[in-house]
Amino acid sequence: MRFFLPLILAAALFGAQTCRWRVKDFSVGWEAYKTPLKIGVKGSFDAIRLSAKPQEKMDALLRGARMLIDTESVSTKNRARDAKIVKYFFQAQGVDTIEAQILSVTDKLADVEITMHDTTRRVPMRLKRDGELITAQGVIDLADFGMLPALRSLTDACRKPHEGKTWQDVTLTFEMELEQKCR
Repeated sequence: MRFFLPLILAAALFGAQTCRWRVKDFSVGWEAYKTPLKIGVKGSFDAIRLSAKPQEKMDALLRGARMLIDTESVSTKNRARDAKIVKYFFQAQGVDTIEAQILSVTDKLADVEITMHDTTRRVPMRLKRDGELITAQGVIDLADFGMLPALRSLTDACRKPHEGKTWQDVTLTFEMELEQKCR
């Protein structure tokens, strides 16, 4: 027994691994709404710069993660619509980027700070955990960011297909695929 105890201690001290969580993949999706029937139009952004330092705990990695989104990279899988969104919505009010930072997380909620059009708001987002896939979803009101002139501009440019109505709430979805690396 005395022989095995030092071996176990040595293995614990010298063979201990340090494991850290890191982001393997990341995406930002959105759904905006048009027509009086509130038909959803889904899209994403192709150019996102993510800053998230590897951490020993998953929640520590999430907390503090920052995103910088290039609004010209909007993608709905329809080039003509993408061009209209960029020109008549984002460029109409000079919005080149959107910033987001996760301030806190619990088992089911993430508190996310979003900055758009020089306005910052905290947005509560439902958090769903499925193994190493983390999804946060919440709704912003464009009025909270002073974006109603851009919304009117887009509605005017798309009057017929939108039937004169573009809604001011937008559902945002952040999705992170995490992985754990050990040394």
